Amino acid sequence: MVINGHTRIGRDNQIYQFASIGEVNQDLKYRGEPTQVIIGDRNLIRESVTIHRGTTQGGNITKIGNDNLLMINTHVAHDCIIGDRCIIANNGTLGGHVTLGDYVIIGGMSAVHQFCQIGSHVMVGGCSGVAQDVPPFVIAQGNHATPYGLNIEGLKRRGFAKEDLHAIRNAYKILYRNGKTLEEARERDCSISRRQ
Repeated sequence: MVINGHTRIGRDNQIYQFASIGEVNQDLKYRGEPTQVIIGDRNLIRESVTIHRGTTQGGNITKIGNDNLLMINTHVAHDCIIGDRCIIANNGTLGGHVTLGDYVIIGGMSAVHQFCQIGSHVMVGGCSGVAQDVPPFVIAQGNHATPYGLNIEGLKRRGFAKEDLHAIRNAYKILYRNGKTLEEARERDCSISRRQ
């Protein structure tokens, strides 16, 4: 494993052979500014994972939260922000400036285009290409991955109350099945309180 640059790694992380963390990013605008990688606690970083340092245009930091699993050959580009308890399966790739919420699963051999935001509790199916933001709670799949359902099993495993699941289902129907615009959907009460 290689740990380079201004890299901070928290407690109880497991990092396997051939991982490269904190190396110079692949952004052509980068000129050697003192940017960094910050990794939280209890992450599992498997073989040949690459995590590049941030850029000045992206806030100087690439950040990985706590309790994540980055499987073999995962690439985390510059300025990515990964929440807590995410899984990126084998050969998953995050372009620069990608943000993952908490509890996100990225299927094997999937790629997320730069600047995309993936909401919490999302599951992206294997071999998918994500080229736009993905809202929370959904399952998205395909080349130009689009939401095609809710991640109900994942939400149940994380202790969401029946009332919250019902509210999420209603919001999904408004946005994806009833043909409403986002503004029309906002006019309806789709508030969700998540049980921790």
